[in-house]
Amino acid sequence: HPDIHLCIINQIKIMQTQFNTLDDKLISDRLDSLQYLCISTETLDVVVQFYKQFFKRDLWTYANLLWVMSEKLNIVELSTDKKNEYIRKECVKSITKIALKLNERQLNEVLEFLMDGLVGEYIFTNYECALSIAKIALKLNERQLNKVFEYLMNAFDSGKITICDERAHALATISSQLGGKQLDNALQYFIHRFPSYFYYYNATQFLMKLKEEQLGDVFQCLINRLSDEKEEKYNRGRCAELLGKLSMKWNEKQLNDAFNSLKDAPNYEDYYWQYEKAHKAIIVKLSGKQFYNALGYSINKFNREIAQRLDEKQMNIALNYLMDKLNDKNKCKYTRMAYIQLIKEISNKCNEQQLNEAFNSSMGVFTDKNDNKDVRGECAKLLGTIAVNLNGKYFEDAFQCFTNELKDKSIVTLSKKWNESQLNIAFQCLIDGLKDSDWSVQKSCAESI
Repeated sequence: HPDIHLCIINQIKIMQTQFNTLDDKLISDRLDSLQYLCISTETLDVVVQFYKQFFKRDLWTYANLLWVMSEKLNIVELSTDKKNEYIRKECVKSITKIALKLNERQLNEVLEFLMDGLVGEYIFTNYECALSIAKIALKLNERQLNKVFEYLMNAFDSGKITICDERAHALATISSQLGGKQLDNALQYFIHRFPSYFYYYNATQFLMKLKEEQLGDVFQCLINRLSDEKEEKYNRGRCAELLGKLSMKWNEKQLNDAFNSLKDAPNYEDYYWQYEKAHKAIIVKLSGKQFYNALGYSINKFNREIAQRLDEKQMNIALNYLMDKLNDKNKCKYTRMAYIQLIKEISNKCNEQQLNEAFNSSMGVFTDKNDNKDVRGECAKLLGTIAVNLNGKYFEDAFQCFTNELKDKSIVTLSKKWNESQLNIAFQCLIDGLKDSDWSVQKSCAESI
C-alpha cells in the first residue's frame, strides 16, 4: 500500500536524524530492525544509504550493518585491528537476512563483494563470505551461478584461495544448482583434493542429490579412506559414520562391501560409537545370505532397536539364526543363554508364525532332560514371554513348564494371565519349592510368592 510504503521511508529518515541522540544499544536495535523494512527497491536503496552513512563513523557500534551491499565500500580501506575483523564477520552474516529481497542488480553487487571477500588476510570474514554465497545460491540465476562456479574453481586451481570446509560448501551448493558437468567437476575435485568435505555437517544435502554413478565414486572414496591404515583415526571414524548415514543410497553389493570394510576396520575406542552406528544402519539393509552372515559377526550388537527396523524376511532369518545357535549343544551355556535373551527381546516384533516356531524350538530344548539345567531354565522363561505375546495360546503348556520344572520368580510373568485354579496350583508349587534342597530355588520361590 502506498501509505505504508511512504510511512516506512519516513521512519528510515527519522532514524537518520535521530542517530546523534541515541545510545549504542538503541542504535543497534534500530539498525537490526531495518532488515524488516526492505519491502521494495526504493526502501532497499534507502537502507543501503543509511548503512553507508553510519558505517563510516564508528565500526564497533554497527557490527550488524549490511556493509557488503555497498559497492563503494572497499574492505582494504578498513583498519586492520582485531576488533574490526570481528565486525567484518558479523556484518557479512547479515547479507542472508535480506538477500531474497534483492533485485538482480543489487544481487550482482553483493556477489562481487562476497567473491572479493573470499580473498585476503581476514580469515573469519573469508569464511562468512563463503557461507553467505552458499546461503543465497537458491536466489541466483544461471549466469550468476556459472560466474561464481568459475571463480571458485579458478581460484582453487591457481592457489589464489585455499580450500576449506566453508569454501568447499559454497562450491558444492553452487554446483548442485547447476548440475551436469559442473557438478561432476566439483565432485571429482572433492574426491581427489579435498575428500574431508564429505564429513562436513552441511555436506549431506549435497551428497543426497548425487546420481548413482556419482555416489559410486563417493562410496569408493570412503571405503579407500576407511581401509587406509595411514589415514587419521578421526577421519576413518567419519568415513564409517558417513557410510552408515548414506546407507539408503547404496546398492546391495555396496552394502555388503561397506559392512565387510567396517568389520575389518580397527576398533578405535575413541570413535567406537561411529562404527557402531554405521553397523546398525547397514545391517538392517542387508538381505538373504549376507544378512545371515552379518549376524554371525554382529550378534553382540543385535538388540531390540535393530529388530524394530527389520522386515519380515529379515526377522525370519534372524530368528532361524538364533534358534540354530540355541540348539547347538557345542556352544557354551552362557552363549546359548545370550541367544535366548535376544529371542526374548525381539519377540514383541515377531508375528504369530514366528512366535510359534520360537515356542516349539524353545520347548524342544526345555523338555530335553539331558540338556543343561541353566539353559533349560532360561528357555522356560522364554516360553512364558512367548505365551504372553501370543495372548493366551500355549498358556497351558507354559503353565506346566513352570509348575513342574521351574520354581523361580519367572512364574510371575504368566501368573497375571492364569485363572484361579492355575494360581492355586502355582502357589502350592512355590510353597513346596521352599523345601527344596537348592537354596537358589528356595530364594526364587520366596520372591515369587
